[in-house]
Amino acid sequence: MVRIFIFALALGWSGLANGQMEELQSLAKALAENKSALDDVRLGENERSGMVTLKLGGTVVEHSDGTYDGIFFKAPEEIRDRDFIWYFNAPEGWANWYIVPLEEDVKQGFSNWLTADKVYGELDKAGEKERFRTLQTLKGSYFEPGQEYVIWFRKVGEVKPGEARLRIAFGKPKEEGKWKHEELEKALGLKPASAEEQVAELSSLGGMILLDGKFFDKGYADDRIESLFFSKRQQKQLSGGFFIQIKTSTPPCHTNPKLAEIIEKHGKPDFVRSSKEEAARSSGNDSDEEPPTITYFYDYFGFVVKEGDEDKIVHQVTAQANNFSTLRPKGDERSTFGQLGFENLTVFHFDGKEVGRIYNFDEEKKEPSVVKAPPEGTYRNGQVSITFLGDGKWRMEAVSDGGKKVYIKRYERNRLNGITEVYHSNGKLKLSLSYKDGVPDGKIMEYDEDGAIVREAVYKDGEVVK
Repeated sequence: MVRIFIFALALGWSGLANGQMEELQSLAKALAENKSALDDVRLGENERSGMVTLKLGGTVVEHSDGTYDGIFFKAPEEIRDRDFIWYFNAPEGWANWYIVPLEEDVKQGFSNWLTADKVYGELDKAGEKERFRTLQTLKGSYFEPGQEYVIWFRKVGEVKPGEARLRIAFGKPKEEGKWKHEELEKALGLKPASAEEQVAELSSLGGMILLDGKFFDKGYADDRIESLFFSKRQQKQLSGGFFIQIKTSTPPCHTNPKLAEIIEKHGKPDFVRSSKEEAARSSGNDSDEEPPTITYFYDYFGFVVKEGDEDKIVHQVTAQANNFSTLRPKGDERSTFGQLGFENLTVFHFDGKEVGRIYNFDEEKKEPSVVKAPPEGTYRNGQVSITFLGDGKWRMEAVSDGGKKVYIKRYERNRLNGITEVYHSNGKLKLSLSYKDGVPDGKIMEYDEDGAIVREAVYKDGEVVK
């Protein structure tokens, strides 16, 4: 996924450098000369295609050191106030893509997309592996009426031919230049698959519990699953570790299952949190809610019981964009940690049991909140380790797959303090940054791969002073 994002960033969001523009112009010429190798997509009377199935790698265009396949289409004669919109589902090995004109000079193309968070009827199959799905838009001013354009897909690495499924259209947004998921779905004629298929695509145990007729009725389950997607589409992350979440009212369930029976059949939850802790996390104050509750999270869904209820009857199920399964113990290590970015939450485990919990750890502008400090020692999550030294002192290290250092961070009073070091892939120092209470303070040095200084600066309280 990372390589796909970087490619789109280079071509779309950061602007085209001269070398990239020349290469795209040369590629556009090659595609025009070999147009017969590409699929012709015809737009209907409503300026929308049906589902297009593209056999990527069947007939290709070789250019420079790349292998390309794709489609071409003609822009409508009347495109005033209308944008190009499309959805596609393609194998990851073919998920480098762009758009170029066949008869004009190349110019800045795709620059944004919306995450395809649902699966759509005929275009998708729930549980498909190693595929990339996205919704994307491009302003109509990019196009010349009646001219032809190519959307190409580039082969990445040694991958076999694969199938891409897509749908394109020209539509008018409610607000100029801005599209929401629901507007795109309607304009493209995308019909979301069933709740069962959405849950399968998400690999959501919480969704499976909701769909278990022993515990909940189908109408309630469908409503809760749909509310998950509303939450995912409303949540936004801001700089400095802040985030925006839209919370909706949660209806009660009327089947009132017992939590113990859910656990017996589906296993233990990923995370447990009281309403008092939730209120303190959100506002810094304890909750005045009466009566207080405890929520048992299974990935995206929270099963709520009243605090002190001996029978632990689930009286409602919340849905949120965050996947709490990332907080579970990791692998075979005895001491591990899990993190949930949008919650600014880190949880520590020993022998499969939670032993520590901290909010806003490693967040530049937010005060850390230690619910419970873990025992002193080293906790791991993949290639990253966090060592707690006691009394608010920490050390975080990351290594590459080959075992070379990636970075080392040092903390006091639970915040970045002292020198942070970042390393080149050859193991030599790349950056040395001085921090005080979470922000840059002191000298910052940057080095090239040979160890020569390429940049230095002095910070005070997070601002450059020299």
